[in-house]
Amino acid sequence: MKSTFPFHARRWWPVVVSVLLGANLGLFIHGCWLIAIFPADGAWLLAATLFASALGSVGYFFFLQWTRDHWTRPAENRQIPFAASSLLAGLFLFSTLLDCARQPSHYISFFLPNHVMQISILSPNSTPVDISILHFETSLGEVPFSDLAYRGWEVRDERLVLTGAAGANELRWSGKAGQEARITFESASQEGQAVIVLDGREKTFPLAARKYVHSSSFEVPFFASLAWILALGLLNVLALSVPSIRLGWKKQSELARLIVLSLADQSPDLARQTGERFWVRSFWQRSCASPT
Repeated sequence: MKSTFPFHARRWWPVVVSVLLGANLGLFIHGCWLIAIFPADGAWLLAATLFASALGSVGYFFFLQWTRDHWTRPAENRQIPFAASSLLAGLFLFSTLLDCARQPSHYISFFLPNHVMQISILSPNSTPVDISILHFETSLGEVPFSDLAYRGWEVRDERLVLTGAAGANELRWSGKAGQEARITFESASQEGQAVIVLDGREKTFPLAARKYVHSSSFEVPFFASLAWILALGLLNVLALSVPSIRLGWKKQSELARLIVLSLADQSPDLARQTGERFWVRSFWQRSCASPT
């Protein structure tokens, strides 16, 4: 057992690491791009996320293999292009991360909680109140009226109009909202009350002859938040930057020598100070010292 375990560990670690990094990349793409394209509860969002994760896992597998091959069998003409291409991929992902950070309405919908909202309109008599709903939107986008379950309401001219009196009307919505849900009402009546029950908490407010917006705020779990999305993106940026960081660390003495040589032509004193700072004083003495 002791002799076979290291072999299996060396054989499977690239696969395990690739799957983990691919899953992180898939969730990052989910939060930055896919959540704005597909419905949060839709099967297409899940399928697109799984596809992005699978594609990322395959890409990371070959990336790890190429990284190992380029450093176990060193070749200058192969290391530099590979490190440069991985750095460009990391920079592209970093620019995407910055763009995502400027738009707060990004979530990982798998970890968002479901909310339930019920609305009923009370009237002092048997006549329906003249009220309608113009818009219903959440932090994830507009909620179409077809996603609502209602009784005593009717869609007219792109708005939901109340047609049922008290006790004969009800509107119900269930789904993911993100950080906020907003309902825009328009009423021509000053009589009656609106009763909104959100996740078991009831709120009642009197109607008025005007247009107004009712807003509800929700707590977003950390693993569904923008902060977690940015952390996943940063992890992928660091992973893609490993070859260039490793190459830069390997070539730091040569880079310092080139800097000292270029400075020596301009200012020997400045070159001497720079050489001492980068621990390449010996290079400076051999390259810059001239016989007297």
